[in-house]
Amino acid sequence: MEHIITNYIKKHSNSTIRNRAQYINVKLMTLDTNSYSFSYKGSERQPYTINISTDSNGIISSCTCPYDYEGICKHEIAALLYIKDTLLKLQQMNKNLFGENLKKTHITKLS
Repeated sequence: MEHIITNYIKKHSNSTIRNRAQYINVKLMTLDTNSYSFSYKGSERQPYTINISTDSNGIISSCTCPYDYEGICKHEIAALLYIKDTLLKLQQMNKNLFGENLKKTHITKLS
């Protein structure tokens, strides 16, 4: 899955946007077997919502930010990198420890 994410990012973005994505820290809101939802407080009043899902055709990504150029935005890239660098490793660790994949999880802010 990691190489699929890397290839998707390279195919659907340019180097400038990929570099900008390094400074974006998205917040994971929900995850399920084949879908992830993130939030990011950008320059707009409302936080942006970034959705990433997978199906038999590959990766599907979207963001509510105003980015209106060709390819995916820096928020989508940041979310994909979060999945690649954090979640996939956690899922593998969970599988190694407990012999099962992560179940549907909702992430909530701790007060």
